[in-house]
Amino acid sequence: MREKTMENVIVLENVTKDYTLSGNRIRALDKLNFAVPTAVMVAVIGPSGSGKSTLLNIIGALDRPDSGKVFIQDRDVGGLSEADLTAHRRKTVGFVFQDYGLIPNLTALENVMLPMEFAKVTRSEALERARALLNAVELGVRTAHRPNKLSGGEQQRVAIARALANDPAIILADEPTGNLDTATGKGVVTLLRRLADERHKTIIVVTHDASVARSTDKRFHIQDGRIRETT
Repeated sequence: MREKTMENVIVLENVTKDYTLSGNRIRALDKLNFAVPTAVMVAVIGPSGSGKSTLLNIIGALDRPDSGKVFIQDRDVGGLSEADLTAHRRKTVGFVFQDYGLIPNLTALENVMLPMEFAKVTRSEALERARALLNAVELGVRTAHRPNKLSGGEQQRVAIARALANDPAIILADEPTGNLDTATGKGVVTLLRRLADERHKTIIVVTHDASVARSTDKRFHIQDGRIRETT
C-alpha cells in the first residue's frame, strides 16, 4: 500500500471504558491511544472480548468513554450533547455490519435513501444520490429488490452504499466479510479499498480474517483493552 502522510482524522487519547456484566466490572478499553490518518484503510484484529466493538462504538459516537478524549476531524466529541452527537454521526460516520442491517421490507434503493431522510435531504436529491451509489457498488440493476432477493454479497454492497449516503469521512465496518464466502468477501474488501483510495474515505475494519487485514494500510492488534500497531 502507498505511504500516507495526511493528518489524523481520528485521535483517541487515554480512553477508558468500563461495563458491568453480571455484577462484575469489565474494562473494555484501558487508557487506549489510537490515531488514524485520513484516507487510509485500517484493520483492527483481536480475540472476542478484546474491545474491538467498544472501540468502534466510541469512534462512531454510539457510546461515550468513561475517561479520555476522542477527537474526530479535530473536534472533541466528548462534550457534545445527544442531539449534536446524532447530527455528528449522520454527517461524519457510516456503519457497515456483519449482518448487513438492512430493513427487510424496503428495497435496496429505499434502504440507501433512509439515512438521507433522517438528514432532511430532499426526496429528489436522495433518489438521485441513492441511484448513483448503487451504480457505484455495481447494483444499479437491483435497485427495486428487497434484501431477501439479494445474495449476501449484494446485501453487503447495499449496506456499503447506505453507509456512504451522507458522504461521511469515516466508514466503520464490523466484520464486513464474516457472513460471506471467500470470493464474495474479496469483492467487498476491494470495494472498501477503492473507497479509501479513490473517495478518500477513512475505513476501519474489525476482522478476524488475515487476508482482509493484509489488504489494509495499517494493522492494529487489540487485547485486554489496549492496542498496538503490527506489521
